[in-house]
Amino acid sequence: MNRPLHAGLTARPYSTVASLQDARHTVQSDHAHQDGHPQRSRPLMRKYEVSYLAPSGEELSVSRIAPATALFEAPFMGFARGTLIATPEGPVAVEDIYPGMPVSTGDHGPRTVLWRGSTTIVPNAAGQSEQSGRLTRIPADAMGLQRPSHDLLLGHGARVFRANRGHMVPAADLIDGETAIPVTPPSPVHVFHLLLERHSCIKACGVEVESFHPGATLGLLVQRELRGLYLSLFPHMSGLDGFGPVKIPRIDEEEAGAA
Repeated sequence: MNRPLHAGLTARPYSTVASLQDARHTVQSDHAHQDGHPQRSRPLMRKYEVSYLAPSGEELSVSRIAPATALFEAPFMGFARGTLIATPEGPVAVEDIYPGMPVSTGDHGPRTVLWRGSTTIVPNAAGQSEQSGRLTRIPADAMGLQRPSHDLLLGHGARVFRANRGHMVPAADLIDGETAIPVTPPSPVHVFHLLLERHSCIKACGVEVESFHPGATLGLLVQRELRGLYLSLFPHMSGLDGFGPVKIPRIDEEEAGAA
């Protein structure tokens, strides 16, 4: 019997999404048909909401259905709803940030938001990974006075700047029971991420958190047949080079490159 899925998540064959037709063999279950052949499972899909700044300067919005995998979720699982983002006009809740709006950064002053993505974290949903239903909570003052100014809730796509290392670190890597704590929310939580005109540090509740960037290795991580679907999440771009260079080192990527 199939377990019920929660709002925002659905199981469907890859073939129902045109851009994924060639990837339909990538996910299989361990179960078998009566004839002994493996039975292909239906991969978990997720609804993603996108707002972006068009070349005309107009704000446009689209919805997409794409795989509920870490690669596709990361651009959307940054900040929990209610997170205060620093702007030149003062702190603004992340859900009220819109494309074309300037936000304050820790390295290059105000930067324009080009894209905002959002989705819903659904705790304990059948078939999803543990990290997809979990948040990382950084309690108020855990990283110093007013850092953060309020409890900061981050998704698995968020990276935090550690000044003592000069690197970005995945928020979940900070979990130690004190500075950061894993949290499974009791109910669905709307989460957001922001892509700026340049890779930067966004000030979220006084803590520097990375603006979205897929990283220097994206071209190697995304299978060719999935690349078109991935780029459909960023309608203002014509190719992967639209993300620009990574301006702030990431400790996990540097370790992977050295391995």
